[in-house]
Amino acid sequence: MRSVDLQRQCTTPPMARDIRAVVCPLSVIQDIPRVVMGGEDTNVYIYNVAGGGAKPVIVNTLKGHHAPVSDVAWTFDEMLLATADCDGMVIVWKRATE
Repeated sequence: MRSVDLQRQCTTPPMARDIRAVVCPLSVIQDIPRVVMGGEDTNVYIYNVAGGGAKPVIVNTLKGHHAPVSDVAWTFDEMLLATADCDGMVIVWKRATE
């Protein structure tokens, strides 16, 4: 088994600390490291974690769920993001291409 090394550590924004959340592992979209988080507030947040500071920046908020988000996952090619909520709704989001 391969070892796991800490690559980056940052604190979550104050508003995210009050929300129970599920986090998708780091993905790299257009060479920018991003983390996806879904939470009890029914929103899905995409954070840019590339900045030099310790605070990640929300680059997109996805709204569509009506219950707490319980799971988030990218497809292998990172073109689709699937999110699921506690009521059983699954939403598949397609990443915009430039």
